[in-house]
Amino acid sequence: FIDLSDYPEFFGDLRQAFPAVMAPAAFGPQPRSLGGNAEPLKVIGVGRFEASFVPSMSDFSRLDPRFQLPPGVVERLTRYADWGFAVFKLKPKPKTLGLFNPAPERIHPMAFSFPYRDADAIFFPTLHVHDEHLPETADFDHLLVVQPPAALAPQLDWFGSEKRLGEVVDEERAKGVIDGGAKAQQLSLFGSLSNRDVLLSLPRGMSGEALFVERALFSLQARVSAFLNPAHSAHHSRWEHSAGEMATLLPRLTAAFEAFLEPRAAALGLVPATPELPRYFMNGNLLYTGASYLDGTWTESGSPGVVRFNPFSDALEPQHLFLAFANIPERDALNRLVQELNQVVARTLS
Repeated sequence: FIDLSDYPEFFGDLRQAFPAVMAPAAFGPQPRSLGGNAEPLKVIGVGRFEASFVPSMSDFSRLDPRFQLPPGVVERLTRYADWGFAVFKLKPKPKTLGLFNPAPERIHPMAFSFPYRDADAIFFPTLHVHDEHLPETADFDHLLVVQPPAALAPQLDWFGSEKRLGEVVDEERAKGVIDGGAKAQQLSLFGSLSNRDVLLSLPRGMSGEALFVERALFSLQARVSAFLNPAHSAHHSRWEHSAGEMATLLPRLTAAFEAFLEPRAAALGLVPATPELPRYFMNGNLLYTGASYLDGTWTESGSPGVVRFNPFSDALEPQHLFLAFANIPERDALNRLVQELNQVVARTLS
């Protein structure tokens, strides 16, 4: 457990790392009693909170009575049978003397660190229990902030911070909760959503390295962000499915792009990508400089450069395909290429 009682304004400082615009939003085994002789779990003071750690579901009977969950709730959390649980409860508010009501109290953040099974996964505890019930859906109003591991960072379509967190957060008072030398990403979960925790991890059998393919005529950053969709939006269901199958889809996509580009390489003016070539990307039907619409600007064709295309279909989310040109084709030719690359994806997944 990490005591942040000295830093009640932590989240306020954290917000300063992000531009003042709206963050992306997503709308939308039975425990066994250990008996009365089991050693009670320790209760630890963490600033304004009392806290305890439950090593597994079967240890809930050892939890101090002040932390007990409503009857029946633990039994329904079967998927967490081998998980541990951090439990927080506000300490009783100190009594004050006098005729006037005390000023509203500013409660500092709860914080803890824990070992995890997968170093490339991120977990957010967002499951709701209300009025002794565990509903199928819940009203969410959460802002998730993450400094993702390298494997997840290129896959999250979240809103990136403008600043490194150390520029706005007091690292000494944050006690290791943030990496001051790195930026962060955030996502708003709002509205009625499936009542579950958020676990961000790559599809089974995939790694960050395996999702990047480099060939003589192109490089391909396979995208599986739909698999990391916290809201599990219904309109993303086909994308979510194909992202989960990327281990088998990626070789087929790679072969399809090779077969399409090889006979057209000379006509398109494709060249090897080198670090000194300027970077561009297609924003719809327009060519932009930079890496994203947040910092990029519209530009004319005709110069050498590496262009990121985003071929997709109804069955596959936009992928990142990078092509290097001796001279970037004019707008009409670029738009034809965009359509043809989309057709390659559609045929591959049909």
